[in-house]
Amino acid sequence: MFDVEKLYDDACHLALHGCGCSYELYVQKLTKEIDRKAHHLPSDQATALKAYAEQKGDYASRHLITATMAAARTALITAAVRLVVKRRMLGMDSEDDDAARDLHQEIMAELEAEEEQIRLAEIAFRDAQVLGPAGCASRGMSS
Repeated sequence: MFDVEKLYDDACHLALHGCGCSYELYVQKLTKEIDRKAHHLPSDQATALKAYAEQKGDYASRHLITATMAAARTALITAAVRLVVKRRMLGMDSEDDDAARDLHQEIMAELEAEEEQIRLAEIAFRDAQVLGPAGCASRGMSS
């Protein structure tokens, strides 16, 4: 019997596995897991699973994920620039500017690392779709 709630709960569990990641990365992992599960279901059941996941609130389309990441990057860059300008207007010394610049670089490095994780997860997901469970197992990959 088809149980949407159980499939959704399984996807949530898999998305949280080994997770110390941000909420955005969790949503991406959950979305990919739901898409993976839906790919192996008949179309009406796949639609029901995705609708249930959207109703729960943690499922996002690829367009939303991309837009969210772009907005976050833009917001961080804008905030860093404003901080530097504000410090200069207040007459704060260059050490403060250096600290703000270092913080900005650290944030950007974290974003880039998260984007790399997403890119690798997308590659693994596509490989699993193309190769199927048997192909992934023979190559030592988990599906």
